[in-house]
Amino acid sequence: MSKQEILNTRYGEMLDMINCQAIYNGAEPKKSNKSMSFLEIMSLE
Repeated sequence: MSKQEILNTRYGEMLDMINCQAIYNGAEPKKSNKSMSFLEIMSLE
């Protein structure tokens, strides 16, 4: 992708494309059945 395309792509869409590329290159999809709360997500920073 060009720099202009990257700058104009939404964050979530970019993450989806990165995940698809990783799976295409042989990465195993993560299997997680645990939901995280808002506070748990915010403490990851």
